[in-house]
Amino acid sequence: AVVLNSIGAIYTSTSDFQNARKYFLEALQALEKFRKLRANQEISIEYLTYYNNLGIVCQNLKEYTVALQYYKDGVAMARKSGKHLSVLAMLLNNTGSLLLEMKQIEESYPPFKRPISILSKSCLLL
Repeated sequence: AVVLNSIGAIYTSTSDFQNARKYFLEALQALEKFRKLRANQEISIEYLTYYNNLGIVCQNLKEYTVALQYYKDGVAMARKSGKHLSVLAMLLNNTGSLLLEMKQIEESYPPFKRPISILSKSCLLL
């Protein structure tokens, strides 16, 4: 899964978002299979990162509703896990960025404000 994600990141860096999405989805599917094999239901940082990456790619493809769903799903999973606060903050920030890009100014404020609170409480914001 990590290699597939890395290939997706390479495609993202070259603005080939279609191929990036393909590899990020494959990475997510591989990680899901691994989780089922291990009967491990814990949400890993990689899992949340792949959701964030898919949101970024869909945002760049102007597939805003799909991107928003990836971000929201990632946020929900991160909150449920109670771990990986830095990724939760990143997902929230990207949600705010997407809403701003969608011209939903008022809706963008809460996702932008929440990471500051999360990171300051966890001492990740210095």
